[in-house]
Parts: sequence; structure tokens; C-alpha cells
Amino acid sequence: MASKYYFLLGFILLFSCKGRNAETVPIKDSLYNTVERPSKTMSCFEYHKNKDTISLHIANKEDSILGELYYNLYEKDKNSGTVRGIMMGTTLYLDYTFYSEGKQSVRQVAFKLKGGYLVEGYGDMMMKNGVSYFKDTAALHFNDSLQLKEVECPQVNL
Repeated sequence: MASKYYFLLGFILLFSCKGRNAETVPIKDSLYNTVERPSKTMSCFEYHKNKDTISLHIANKEDSILGELYYNLYEKDKNSGTVRGIMMGTTLYLDYTFYSEGKQSVRQVAFKLKGGYLVEGYGDMMMKNGVSYFKDTAALHFNDSLQLKEVECPQVNL
């Protein structure tokens, strides 16, 4: 079952957005077969329901995940900013630097790949050097009701 997640993750992070990149990269589609697939410059995920919107646009740059994150949740402060982090297993751990109410903040966010979509993780937080981090990433709860589905990426470069 874990191999399905790794294949799906490879698919999401390595397939190109339609027409974006003609380069190919070798990836494993099983334990024994290596195939050439188009490289992916960016992966984009969005959630839209009622008056709520969440957008996550990420790119794999060397050993890091870089991107942009946008929250517009009904009757809450809108915020957007940049993310930088890593993928561990099927979970993205990102530091989210954003502006809300005119003030810059940094907090850790997590998204788990589940069945072809991403869900955000929630848990107890602590402050360290002005940054809000999860106290225990192993104790995160992932909200399946907020599913960020993969969408075609806009024409921007991170």
C-alpha cells in the first residue's frame, strides 16, 4: 500500500503541468522498473467550498519544497505567503511565512497526501524564536473534509 503512495507522490511531483516542461527525468514506477517521465516544475492544489478557498502551489527545488499558500476562509482573516519545507513519507512539512492584518508571521503547516488529494494537519503548537511549530508532528490530526485537489497550474515561476 505504501508503494501506491510513493508512486502517486512521484506522479504529483514529477509529471509536468500540461505543456509546461518537455524535459524528462528517470523515476521508478515499481521497485525494478525505471521509466522516463516528463519532469514537473510545479504542482498546484486547491480547495473551494461555499465561501472558503485554500490554494497551495509548490515546486520541488533541489532538496526543498518551495511555493505559495493562500487562505481565504469565510469570516476569518485572509492571508497569503510563501512556503518552504520538506516531504517526509506522504506528508509535507512547510514553514509558512505570511502577512495578516499588516503583520508578518511564520508558522509550520503540514499536508498529507491521501488518495490523490492533500489534507491539512492540525495539532498543538508552540513558539520557538518567533515561529509557531507543531509540538508533536506524530500527533497531528488531518481534516478529510478539506480536500485540496490537484488543479492545472497557472503560468508563474517560483
